[in-house]
Amino acid sequence: AQWSLWLGAAFSLAKIAAGLAGNSRAALADGIESACDTANSLILLAGLGVSIRPPDHDHPYGHERAESITAILLASVLVFAGLATALSVFVAGWTPAAPPAAWTIWPILIALPVKALLASWKSRLAERTDSTSLRSEGFNDAADVLSGVIAAGGILLANFGTPGWLIADRVA
Repeated sequence: AQWSLWLGAAFSLAKIAAGLAGNSRAALADGIESACDTANSLILLAGLGVSIRPPDHDHPYGHERAESITAILLASVLVFAGLATALSVFVAGWTPAAPPAAWTIWPILIALPVKALLASWKSRLAERTDSTSLRSEGFNDAADVLSGVIAAGGILLANFGTPGWLIADRVA
């Protein structure tokens, strides 16, 4: 689980740095989303740590509800990140003056197969342990693969499409 956190943090930093340095809203947004995933992984680990505790005097039926609260927190972080990213596009404007640097696609492309493997691993582990939080994390990693493909497509279209496609990086 720790290596998953470190990978997520490294990918988020690489994507954010690429987005800022290479003028790519798609890479920046994907990096922010990856940073939220890293925060969610920390929340997940904390929630699972609480939920597996045995019953005690204050909680005679156990701590299993902590996992439901964890799942709600995970969803809240993602909703906030999505709204913040959408708002930043409206504030910054839709049409960029120049396409993003083509190299900004590389951190996204490198992360895609890793996220796909993580999605598969977390989903299998969630089935084995019947963990709602882990299931939502696996689903989120699978959704990250889709959003990464869309971000990469936006960068490609902005760079290699007609001038009208400059907006693709912003929309992605």
